[in-house]
Amino acid sequence: MGLLWSRDFAVGDETIDGQHQELFNHFNTLLDACKRGQGKDHVGELLGFLADYVDFHFSAEERRMAESSYPEAADHRLAHADFTEQMANLRREYDQSGANASLIFQINDVLLHWLLDHIRQVDTRFGRYLQKAP
Repeated sequence: MGLLWSRDFAVGDETIDGQHQELFNHFNTLLDACKRGQGKDHVGELLGFLADYVDFHFSAEERRMAESSYPEAADHRLAHADFTEQMANLRREYDQSGANASLIFQINDVLLHWLLDHIRQVDTRFGRYLQKAP
C-alpha cells in the first residue's frame, strides 16, 4: 500500500490539490512497481512526469501566491527551487547510469519527504492563508 491522499494534504485550492493528488498517484505507481520488482521499468517515466510537474505545478502555485500576496512566498519559492534541483540531479544520474536500486531509493526518499513535509506542512500553511485572505 502506498501513501494515500487525505484532506490532511489539502490546500483548499482545487487546481493545486488536484496536481498534488496526481503526484501522489505517480509516487504510488512507483512504489507498486518496486514491490513487484519492476521499479526500474518506471523510473524514466516518473522522472519525465516530474520534470513537467515542477514546471507547470510550481508555476501555478507561485502565481497563486503572487495573486494573494502570500507573505511567505519567497521561502516557498526557494523550497520549489531546491526540489527542482534535486529532480534535475536525479535525472542526470538516471541519464548517466540508468535505473538502479540506489536511484530508485533516492527518488522514493525525495518524493516521500516532499509529500509528507512540504505538501502536508508548507503547502497547507499556504492553504490556510488562502482561506483567510480577502
